[in-house]
Amino acid sequence: MRRQLGERLQVIRMIDVYATLLTPRQQQLLRLYYHEDLSLAEIAERFGVTRQAIHDSLKRSLNELRHLEGTLRVAQRGQREERNQQEPRDPREQRAHPAERGGQDRSAPESLDDRLTWVEGELTRLAELMGDPRLVLMARRIRGLRERL
Repeated sequence: MRRQLGERLQVIRMIDVYATLLTPRQQQLLRLYYHEDLSLAEIAERFGVTRQAIHDSLKRSLNELRHLEGTLRVAQRGQREERNQQEPRDPREQRAHPAERGGQDRSAPESLDDRLTWVEGELTRLAELMGDPRLVLMARRIRGLRERL
């Protein structure tokens, strides 16, 4: 039961982060099922399709979310940051920022806008290297998301 709740919360987090990269229909289905907690039958009735059609669409949408998270890892980083903010910290235990230590910072940028800018740049770079137009489209969607924030 606890595991199922954890998985559901993880999916909701991915929806919150990546929803704008999905089609409007995928966004609506995921919102109805995960945020509004409607059953497959209730959603199918609203759309005038079968329960199986909704199940298949949700499964494809979840696969897309997992692919995005596997590639970008934005939701995972956000979850880690939230956990770190909730833990009480002793100021003596805080480490210096990498720039203060004289080393390179290989971690993800700190703010959401910086992270999205970084992801957009990485996708653009990969698109040029691989010649994949889908990566260009994803970079454009990330840019649009940044502009709406």
